[in-house]
Amino acid sequence: MKKELTTQQKAVLTLLKTTTTANTFDIQRKGIRNPSQVVGQLINLGVIINVDRKPAEDDYGHLHDRIAFYTLVEWSDE
Repeated sequence: MKKELTTQQKAVLTLLKTTTTANTFDIQRKGIRNPSQVVGQLINLGVIINVDRKPAEDDYGHLHDRIAFYTLVEWSDE
C-alpha cells in the first residue's frame, strides 16, 4: 500500500534524498517549523533516518550544542 505523505513530510523527504545530511536549521529554511515532529512522523511511517546531535551555528552565527543532523538511510514508496 502506498503511503500518503503530507506536504511537510514530502518536503523533508525530498531534502533528505537530495543532500547527504540535513540539520534542523536546513529543514527550518524550507518552511518546516518543527523538524523533529515531521521526522518522527516519517520514522513512524517506516522511513529509516539516522539522527545525530552535534554543535552547529544558526543563521545568525550563534553556536548551539545539540542540533539534530538527519541522514536518510532507507525509504520505499511502495
